[in-house]
Amino acid sequence: MAVLEAAKGIMRASGNMGQWVNGYPSEEVILHDIEKDYGFVVEEVK
Repeated sequence: MAVLEAAKGIMRASGNMGQWVNGYPSEEVILHDIEKDYGFVVEEVK
């Protein structure tokens, strides 16, 4: 959840005020997505 909060901060700082608002995504939503294999993690390789 800390990573998502950091991402929200980056989005807000860049002017994206409309994505992930009003508590979305909650931990419950994230866990559900993980259980259903709906989510993806993207890793930058340097």
